[in-house]
Amino acid sequence: MKKLVFLLMMSIGLMSMNAQNWYAGGSIGFFDTNASGKNSATFLLAPEAGYWFTNSMALGVALDMEFYKHYTGISISPYLRYSYFSIDKLSLFLDAGGTIPAGDFKNWKVGIEPGISFDISDRFTILSHMGFLGYRKFNERNSEGKKIHQTGLWLTNDLSFSLFYKF
Repeated sequence: MKKLVFLLMMSIGLMSMNAQNWYAGGSIGFFDTNASGKNSATFLLAPEAGYWFTNSMALGVALDMEFYKHYTGISISPYLRYSYFSIDKLSLFLDAGGTIPAGDFKNWKVGIEPGISFDISDRFTILSHMGFLGYRKFNERNSEGKKIHQTGLWLTNDLSFSLFYKF
């Protein structure tokens, strides 16, 4: 046990020496769905943190919280980010990862999300994901409270924006 604690403390110490490789941020969102003439609002909050272990590879995780009319969904989304093209302050990347449901939230997915990032300063970055290609299992309730089940290959044209702070 002492060796494990020592190893953990050494790991934290070594990582803190490279604090500039850590980043934190996330995104918020709101959308309204109209199904069968009934509106349903959803609010999304997704804090995120990660660590660049090379100039082009990072490991990160997001905590996705979706607040629906009928329930609250929480999931954990780990990912591996590969930045394959960079010029000045602009980078193109791919996030390979998935979503692990927590609590009553039963949705999960695994796949690839392409994205673009722009460094607006030495510390702040604006990031955008454009689409998703992968496999998804979806169990939710519609605006009337009825269960919806979907499983299969998933290709979307979603667009999201995030703001990140680099330590």
